[in-house]
Amino acid sequence: MHEAASTFVRKVLTQEPIKPGPVLEIGGRNINGTVRPFFADIGPYASIDLYPGDGVDLVGDVLDMDPRETAKRLFNRRGVACVVCCEVLEHAKKPRSLCAWAHRILMPAGVLILTAANPLRFTHSGIDGGPLHPGEHYHGVSEAELKAWLRSFTHKTITVEGADIYAVARKGTR
Repeated sequence: MHEAASTFVRKVLTQEPIKPGPVLEIGGRNINGTVRPFFADIGPYASIDLYPGDGVDLVGDVLDMDPRETAKRLFNRRGVACVVCCEVLEHAKKPRSLCAWAHRILMPAGVLILTAANPLRFTHSGIDGGPLHPGEHYHGVSEAELKAWLRSFTHKTITVEGADIYAVARKGTR
């Protein structure tokens, strides 16, 4: 994670009310930092990543997991209050599906905090930040794409700054 993503998450937490409850990070392997400590006052925190490593509580692809069963396994709850997804969408082969999965695991009024690279950012590996490894996917996320992927969220704010794209999206109350 780079400093701008961390700064965005910290800023969101000072401005966006998030109900106390479980926090799930998608792609939470600690590469150059983690946002995990920022959520200490919100609730228990767990991270899912494709690869084992520092900060990973569950290894696997969320798209192969049932959202309710995942929340039950990690938190003994039916859903989570917040999903954090930093610097993942540009590496995801099915980013629209990943956003839909995040929506499904959120409790009513839950919040998704998301950062990604937009098309201006240089291509880089999701494994180690270097050049792409064989078979790795990379696609910078445009504002139009992200808006479409977050369509199921009731409220959303998308911000583009340089080579970064940020979003805060809230699930409806029903």
